[in-house]
Amino acid sequence: MTIETTGGLLIAVALRDDLRRDPQRYWPRRDDELRRRRKRVEWLFGPHVTLARQMIKRTGYAFTVTCRNDGLHRTVQVGLKEGGKIPVWVDLTDCKIDDKGHLWTPPLAEMLRRRAPRSKEPVEQSPPPAVKEQPRTVARITGFPLSVNLLTVLPRAADGQTIEADITCPVAELPTEVVQVKLPDVVRGLSVGRPYQVVGPALSIAESRPDSNDLTWTIHAQALSPLFLDESETEAVEERLPKLPDWNKVMAMLVKLKQARISSDDRTSARLRAEIERLIPQLTQRQQIQARKQLDMDTEVRGPKVAPESAKKRRTSVSQARAAKRAKAAEEVHRNQASILFEMIKRAESQGRRREAKALYEVLRRFLDGLPADEYREQRDRLARCRRHLSSTAARRLNGL
Repeated sequence: MTIETTGGLLIAVALRDDLRRDPQRYWPRRDDELRRRRKRVEWLFGPHVTLARQMIKRTGYAFTVTCRNDGLHRTVQVGLKEGGKIPVWVDLTDCKIDDKGHLWTPPLAEMLRRRAPRSKEPVEQSPPPAVKEQPRTVARITGFPLSVNLLTVLPRAADGQTIEADITCPVAELPTEVVQVKLPDVVRGLSVGRPYQVVGPALSIAESRPDSNDLTWTIHAQALSPLFLDESETEAVEERLPKLPDWNKVMAMLVKLKQARISSDDRTSARLRAEIERLIPQLTQRQQIQARKQLDMDTEVRGPKVAPESAKKRRTSVSQARAAKRAKAAEEVHRNQASILFEMIKRAESQGRRREAKALYEVLRRFLDGLPADEYREQRDRLARCRRHLSSTAARRLNGL
């Protein structure tokens, strides 16, 4: 970025090392190009820009620039960097352009004075460039906190949708003490001198008059909410809030209603239900939903009533049916396991692995011994035939030898 001054000085600003891919090689070409266009060129580098080293090698110093924040104020500072030393910073307002059209700062003058050769004869020091002093003006804060919850408004007067009010903030200094608050609707029941809170989203605008240097601040908001409630308003809110004993009473009645339903006491159930229905409108919306949900669960009809003895018999029959189903499934699994062992014995015998077939036979025999004999009669008969077949095969083998 380059800045041209009225005195013919060109100020080049480099805030980052982003001059092509090789800034160390590209910067000298860029500097030569600028100096061909202007006789006087001054470079300002960012605090962390490495290009300042080349300028220090050339002239012995380099100018740096940065911004400093002081609360809500932000000032620009220019620094003088010598070698590997830390830059000496001064405000931009203390910097000048001398008669030769070069940038002049107090640290630069001090550095030149130190470097000047000492002689026995006094050397007249040139005074700093004469610059017309301009009256300094105090910067005004032209902003409000980002959160409107930090603003407190005390109305002075109201005219329809426009309210003139005093404004304060507990954590920041505001640019004004009096603002105009504009609302989308006409305000009713507004109390003068009573603190209000701005309801966002809100927008603050500063307007200036031609005949005055002061600014007029206007806040466009959605509404104003009382910061504190009056005694009458507090009582009204408390009347609308549910009382804790009512909720506790409803919960106790729901427990009694459940007990009455279990004992089939229809008269007590009806009385408790009526009292609960009378208390439900006095609860909050969330408590009403919970109470009605539990009330519906307690009074839900799940079919005709069953006498205790009939219900007990029904539960017993269901348990017996489930047990029989599980026993049948277990019996099917045992039969499948026995069939698998028979097939393994048959395959081992056909392949001549008689020792393995005999070991599988012993496993199958122990497995069937642990099962009821009447239910697995078929498997036991097949095991006996398998034993006779293994014995005859062993006898034929001995006779062959």
